[in-house]
This record gives sequence, C-alpha cells and structure tokens, in this order.
Amino acid sequence: MMETGIRLSKVVDFAGIRNVHEENFNQVGTHRLVGARLVTSQSIEEMAMSIEAEGLHHPILVRERGEEFEIISGHLRKEAFLKLNRSEIEGRVINVADVEAKAMLITTNRNQHPLSAIEEAWVVEDLITKERVSLRECARLLKVSASWVCHRRSLARELIKSVQVDVLLGLMSAKAAIAIASVHAREQSRVAELTKERNLSLREVEDLVRIMRRDDLSDEVKNLALDDPREVIKAVRERKRVIHKPTQLSYFATNFKTELDRLGESLVEVRHRLSRDYPKFSSKDKEVLKKDIFLTKSRVEFLRSELEGVDGQEFN
Repeated sequence: MMETGIRLSKVVDFAGIRNVHEENFNQVGTHRLVGARLVTSQSIEEMAMSIEAEGLHHPILVRERGEEFEIISGHLRKEAFLKLNRSEIEGRVINVADVEAKAMLITTNRNQHPLSAIEEAWVVEDLITKERVSLRECARLLKVSASWVCHRRSLARELIKSVQVDVLLGLMSAKAAIAIASVHAREQSRVAELTKERNLSLREVEDLVRIMRRDDLSDEVKNLALDDPREVIKAVRERKRVIHKPTQLSYFATNFKTELDRLGESLVEVRHRLSRDYPKFSSKDKEVLKKDIFLTKSRVEFLRSELEGVDGQEFN
C-alpha cells in the first residue's frame, strides 16, 4: 500500500456495480449517481469548501487498473476536487482482486461515509451474481450475518426500480422496502406510494404486505386495503368482516381538495424555478422535461377518461 499524487483524469468509478439506470433517476434533481454512490450538488459544495479551507484530511482509496485507478473510497472527495478544478488528488493505492475490492466498497466506508442500504444491496448482488461468491462467504467478507446479506440481496433482486430510488433517497426505510419486496412487482409501487402518502409505520407496512399475500382474502378486500390500509389492517387484526364504507375508506374522496391544493402549490414553485433556470438547461435536460410533462398530461387524461367510464358523466 502506498500514498501518492494521482491525476484526477486517471481516477475512474468502480466498474461493474449494478445500479439504478439514469432514465429511472432523472426525477431527483440535484442528486446523481457516481459509480455505486449517491452525491448531491450540496454535498459536493460543502466538501469542496472544507477541502479549500482545511485541505484533504484523508487520501482517497484506489486500486490500480491498467493505466487508471479505480476508486473504492472517496467518491465525494474526488467530485469536490473536480469542482475546485484541481488536477491531482492524494490517493492510497492498494493491490487487491475484484472480490476483495468490491467488498471494501462497503467495509472501508462504514465509519465515515457508509453506503446506503440500496447501495450495499447492489454490491452484495454483484458479489453473489457476478463474482459467484456464496452467501456464507459474502457474509464473512463483509463481516455481517447471513440474514443481513439475504435482506440486502432482496432489495436488489426483488424491488422495482422506482422503490429502489425511494430507498436511495431516504424516502423509504430499508426495512419497509424489504417487506414491500415480497409482494408482486405490480403491487409494489402502490404499496410504496401508500407508505409515503399515509406515513405508514413499519408494522403497518408489514401488515399490509401480509394482507396482499394472503390466499384466503378476496381481491376485493385487498383492493380495499390499497384504498385505506389502516381501516382494513384493523379489521383483519380483529378478525372482523371488511366492509366497503366510502365515507370512511376512501382517502382521496375526503382529502382530494387538500391534495390538489398541495399539488397546485408545488406547481407554482416548479414554474418559478423553471422560469429562472430553464434557459440554463442542456438540450438533453429540456427533452427529459418535455417528456415528463407529456407523461403527466397523459396520466391526467387517463384519469379523466376512467372517471367518465365509471361515473357516466363528462369531467371537463
């Protein structure tokens, strides 16, 4: 192991770690993925200010890969140096094979800048699937239990991309996501949205998932659970008959105006930001925005046509 000055142009992200594709990640604004790590404009700015004021406290950790250096620890520090227009960064060079290097993405970052649950899940899945490491060996390499490895792997293998993004951004706890991963992919998005909208506790999420997986409950009951989970969870716990009560079970019927008012406030804020920043957008960013607006309009039109089909009257 040696420390040396490394040209930033030679420092590359760790290759091969599976992550959320860019097209599933364009809705998160200042967040972006660097290799297997999530960074934000604010975190880069803060790190750059710290480095400019106090210097670099710890060198980045890399391994030699041909003429380049693959980064294991120090993604944020590297981005901060780039922002400061530095050409070289102090690095500690180690000589390790693929398996050990990938494991070190988790183990060497635990104390100062630990990976999030979903970032750890991507590394675990890569070790098991690509490197053919057994579950037991993976647990040994990462110094964790086998059950921890299983839970992380379920996040990467079973969870749909949109919910992986929620976990990555901290909008969903890893434990709640592990529970959601056990239901069918077509139901995961709705359960995840309910979890965020109603601020469901972990126990409520687990109870809702159990209801969705039960073979002895009808589709009608499961649909009601997705309409008002707390009411149905309570009825199932108390072994009472679940009855559709529109005035009690329909969350959106009683809260729709509040939701629309909140959406309106958000749209005003979006309009202000766009009027200020839109000219600075790249052509690619503008195209993404146009697609998102078109998709939103399509969803509103779909909702309107569905309501007309159910109610038999026009919603103009």
